[in-house]
Amino acid sequence: MKKMLWSSILLWSFLLWMYAYSYSFINVSMGGNGDSIRPDISPDNRYSTYASEATNLDLINTDINGFRDVFVRDMVTSGTINITVEWNWVSTSPSISDNGSSHAAHISADGKFITFLSNATNLWTGDSNPGSDVFLYDVDADTITNISYG
Repeated sequence: MKKMLWSSILLWSFLLWMYAYSYSFINVSMGGNGDSIRPDISPDNRYSTYASEATNLDLINTDINGFRDVFVRDMVTSGTINITVEWNWVSTSPSISDNGSSHAAHISADGKFITFLSNATNLWTGDSNPGSDVFLYDVDADTITNISYG
């Protein structure tokens, strides 16, 4: 009886551990055509952000610049957006595509803000330095601010 009880406890402990540390593939249905790196996931597991060289990760394939971009994925709605490209819905073409690589994305606990590094000079008006800057993307406002500009 004791042996059976311990076996049950071990089995349930293992199953809980598997559930807690389970993995999910973000890009199952689309199959990215380039490397994706440095993911970050919000504490509630709803949002994931990462950098990628793939050009087919968002639903409207806005990535045409040839640089690494930053994406955010909503695991509930299954939506993915490229936050380093400003999309012009009227002309259905990208109005601004970053002219440099972006990476090292981190997401806030509530999934509303994403910080990332970029050496692009056209993500924010007034960015004239050749080096990398720290940017803040506001998910709700759909805006990017250079927070390292000073």
